[in-house]
Amino acid sequence: MEDFVLATSLLSFSIIAVAIFLIIIPTDSFGQEVVLINAPLSEKDHRGDYPRELLQRALTKTQPTHGKFKIEYAPLMNWKRAKLMLEHGSSIHIIQAATREEWERDLIPIRIPIMKGLLGSRIFLIKRQAQAKFSAIDSLSEIKQLTAGLGSTWSIGSIFKQTGFKVELGTSYEGLFGMLIEERFDYFPRGINEALDEYEHRKEKYPDLHIEETLLINLPLPVYFFVTPKKAELADRVKTGLNMMIKDGSFDHLFYKFHQAMLEKININSRKVFHTINPNLTSETPLARKELWLDLKSYKKSNE
Repeated sequence: MEDFVLATSLLSFSIIAVAIFLIIIPTDSFGQEVVLINAPLSEKDHRGDYPRELLQRALTKTQPTHGKFKIEYAPLMNWKRAKLMLEHGSSIHIIQAATREEWERDLIPIRIPIMKGLLGSRIFLIKRQAQAKFSAIDSLSEIKQLTAGLGSTWSIGSIFKQTGFKVELGTSYEGLFGMLIEERFDYFPRGINEALDEYEHRKEKYPDLHIEETLLINLPLPVYFFVTPKKAELADRVKTGLNMMIKDGSFDHLFYKFHQAMLEKININSRKVFHTINPNLTSETPLARKELWLDLKSYKKSNE
């Protein structure tokens, strides 16, 4: 009887010990690192599809040396809160974002422009009835006389204001489309990678929504992966994986898989391209690494 009681006690102790072990030991102790990334801002927000797959492939490249991983979405948060949470590093680990000086200062930037500068190639969403007005534009100064609609926490808003554009700021990503249709501003400047998808997912709700057909504004606007300072080893891993992809050509292959059709569909060859500056670039911006940037001249001789 005493042996039975002892065996039962030992079994109970073992069960409790295992339970405690499962609670206090983090997931990556079992050989799988959990990587928390930013969630889409709405069910129609597909801007993160390409960055997520790029990150997936970069981490896969380094799996033989760095181990298994699992990507999961962090709780939904806006850019301002995401930056704060990245500094703490508990609820989110990595995010893709257009660079700005304070992000490069406070976080770990991986200075490889994952969009090859495409986010800085801006075409416009407008009301269909306004196309003739935009078709008549021949200079950047004429565009600056009109009002652009942008998000209040977006880096592009700061750039536009600093370089002389009129800007109306909105607090809601989805709300900006309604503001455009309500004529709160004249045009919604979007990256080539954003505009077509946004139009397709909202044209039924907003029948007057239209992709402007004749203009393009180009400025250097790198999108980086930013990593929490609490996970420097993750930043090194992602950087290593991205450079491996650049070297073997899989980076460009994935980029064009997602964006080649967009580049062809917007008819760059028929657009007037106007250049402007980005006063917020840091000295560490890898402008000299030409292989990291999309060359618009390969599609269109730009208007200088």
